[in-house]
Amino acid sequence: MARKRRGRGEGSIFKRADGRWSAEVSAGLREDGRRRRRTLYGPTKRDVQRQLHELQSQGFIDATRLTVGQFLDHWLETAVRPSLAPTTHERYKIVVDRYVKPHIGSMRLGKLAPVHVQALYVTQAKAGASLRNQELSGIVLGKALKTAVRLHLIATNPARDVDKPRPQKREMHVWDKGQVDVFLEHARSDRLYALYVLAVTSGMRSGEMFALEWSEVDFENAAVTVKRTLENIGGRLRPKEPKTRQSRRRIDLPQFAVNALHEHRKRMLAEGHAACPVFCDRDGGYLQRQNVKRRSFDRLIAAAGLPPIRFHDLRHTAATLLLLAGENPKVVSERLGHANVHITLDTYSHVLPTMQKGAARKLDKLFG
Repeated sequence: MARKRRGRGEGSIFKRADGRWSAEVSAGLREDGRRRRRTLYGPTKRDVQRQLHELQSQGFIDATRLTVGQFLDHWLETAVRPSLAPTTHERYKIVVDRYVKPHIGSMRLGKLAPVHVQALYVTQAKAGASLRNQELSGIVLGKALKTAVRLHLIATNPARDVDKPRPQKREMHVWDKGQVDVFLEHARSDRLYALYVLAVTSGMRSGEMFALEWSEVDFENAAVTVKRTLENIGGRLRPKEPKTRQSRRRIDLPQFAVNALHEHRKRMLAEGHAACPVFCDRDGGYLQRQNVKRRSFDRLIAAAGLPPIRFHDLRHTAATLLLLAGENPKVVSERLGHANVHITLDTYSHVLPTMQKGAARKLDKLFG
């Protein structure tokens, strides 16, 4: 008996010679590269449709019809969202929606080849995408296709052997001790003066400082404890635990920073913000990085006549000054919350020549 023509979106549903209804669905690839198929049976067409819809709701994928865009959406929801931070999911989704799907989203996943990935970067460049966004597209696409291989939806990862565009490494800009002194002098009357003092003495990340609570400031022992960081999800600010064990750390502070925090505490009490974060806006809410930059940080830099740097560069400045002062890189790494000292040495390699000269001078003293 000839198969009846299936309706749109029904998959391979047909009526068998024995009167039962059936459907065949592709479930990816076998180890030998052949298609794996699953057959559904039911007494009525509606029953088979129900089974098919149940499989789809469980994340079962018909690999023969799947497009790159459909798989990327599926991957974001079933692999990225449950296992990675919300900020990572949001960042990956932006890359997928803006830079990948518009160019290759309609292609069948099984037809995607390295040449198409290579052409993606060319198309992105013509559309004005930066080298960094092209690189991110390759990273995200490669991760997603690696999952597709593991699920046996495709045999190989077409993005694996295609060179990703490489943007030039952003040059680090830091201030020297004199410039830091000038900046802090101009910032002394600013409401966020203690924030800037803490940034250049602790090397904390901005999210760590913005999430800091007064219970984590130990005035008696001159230290702060980093327990959380502030994340921005779709414009909504909320604290979360740091990603790594090393990021959860205790940082000893110089008395200079403790004094600044003491004065800041008095000011916050006067404003009625005793139970708010250490650094809060005038309504007692969490600070937003862009508002701090626009309303305070950039204005202070301009008033002081200093070369402009990013707020994050205060962290780099803190690390650079410590290393130039001869502090052990391991200690600096622990203060910064790096996963290991190799990250610190790689990030601040510009300081190493000076440290080498210092080591030579010490050897001179040692051997006369």
